[in-house]
Amino acid sequence: MKMVPVPEKAYGSFFEGDCYIIIHNTKTRSGFATDLHFWIGRESSQDEQGAAAFYVTQLDDALGGNPVQHREAQGYESAAFKSYFKKGIM
Repeated sequence: MKMVPVPEKAYGSFFEGDCYIIIHNTKTRSGFATDLHFWIGRESSQDEQGAAAFYVTQLDDALGGNPVQHREAQGYESAAFKSYFKKGIM
């Protein structure tokens, strides 16, 4: 129930029993726009889902409340989320 980094070579590979947090920054004229996505695997527990939401809220607070939060459910991912993974989602 703690955050651990995912190796870059594993980006886009998700386990159904886990939850993931993805931070995406886009450079803008006035700085950066930040999106915080939390991906919920269909077999993840309520505790894992709650922990992911809690960590996203902590990250949002640490970043001054500026990020936009997105909840991504397995199989119903947004087009924006999918666009981050050029090789697709596995």
